[in-house]
Amino acid sequence: DDRKVLGDSANLELTKYLIEQKLWSPPRKNSAFDVLPLVYKVPGVQRPFVHQLPRDVVFEVAIEHPTRPEISALGLRWTTIPVISNFKMNLGGIVYQNVPFNGWFVSTEIVRNLMERYDAGPAVAQALGINMTINRSWRLLVQAELECA
Repeated sequence: DDRKVLGDSANLELTKYLIEQKLWSPPRKNSAFDVLPLVYKVPGVQRPFVHQLPRDVVFEVAIEHPTRPEISALGLRWTTIPVISNFKMNLGGIVYQNVPFNGWFVSTEIVRNLMERYDAGPAVAQALGINMTINRSWRLLVQAELECA
């Protein structure tokens, strides 16, 4: 599943920095679904702390479609427990930096992320035989099938 993007496309600069500074080594076989390490930047400390989660504590589900095995064959995945760590929380006028947040996603948000952050739309369209050049509604068709998955 070699892809052009290593990990989350929203964090390309951070991922590049971690690799260049030899703070993290990516998996030998890159994919858009690589689990990136937790990175902590402490005020007054130059070098960030990097913690790689063990694989056995990362839970993911495969994106599978009940009637379209072509989607299942793409190897799309989603985490069961998303963690956002660069979140700012404002409570009573006090801003707390880097508040860890554990959320959840409904299917619509997962589809949006697969389409926008992971650019899965063209691969799904191709797998389903949807001609993107002549069918101007190809994104809607892909989103509907991913929603069903």
